[in-house]
Amino acid sequence: MIADFFAAFPEESRSKLRDAVTRWKSLTDEQKRAEIERIDRADRARSERERDLRRAVRRERLWQLSGIEARFRTALLTDLDWSGNEPARSGAMRALETRSLWLFGTIGAGKTHVAAALVGDAIAHDTEGVMISGVAMLDRIRASYDDSGLVRPECVDVIGRLSRVPVLALDDLGKERFTPWAAERFYALIDARYSAKLPLIVTTNCTPRELEKHWAASGMDDAYGPALVRRIAEMTGAPVQMLGRRR
Repeated sequence: MIADFFAAFPEESRSKLRDAVTRWKSLTDEQKRAEIERIDRADRARSERERDLRRAVRRERLWQLSGIEARFRTALLTDLDWSGNEPARSGAMRALETRSLWLFGTIGAGKTHVAAALVGDAIAHDTEGVMISGVAMLDRIRASYDDSGLVRPECVDVIGRLSRVPVLALDDLGKERFTPWAAERFYALIDARYSAKLPLIVTTNCTPRELEKHWAASGMDDAYGPALVRRIAEMTGAPVQMLGRRR
């Protein structure tokens, strides 16, 4: 039986196997146990390296899909000076768990930084997240649909993707220009996430009322703005103001 086993290998391999068997037989029981433990440790270490490599590859892929600019990849909530912004800080810290937040305030307050930090934290925990500005979102939606309202064969279904991604940050809302069709698509996106109970992060320079007025003035049907604001507030909690002070 053993001879048949060795015969299945090339001569050079058979010689090495015989030497290994001979060496093993020469070991004491204690030495054999030590050798088995050494092999087990080596196997565990190799498995851990392979797992870490797979995780690193996955995270890099998540970063590539996130849409976050390179300058925000290292964004952390602790980077900001939260002096005078305790409500915003508290909301941002809660959002590390809920992944939902609505921040509004002046330009330069750090709202985009916060949104990027929250999406980045999700990625650090192996959860897919996307950050996109309102203008870019509408541009991609328009580009991905043909005149009949169907997704172009060569394009990604933007509404479908953003509706399902585990964490979504819509940055800098309030600069969009709508057609009736685009307004319907935007509402469909928010409604899909609401129905699926998926989190949402929103940043804007506008107060909720200002956002409604802007959307109405930019081509959105009057009925959509208030409905969207209410729906987003239900998903994110009450809008939190962030004042323009940062380190």
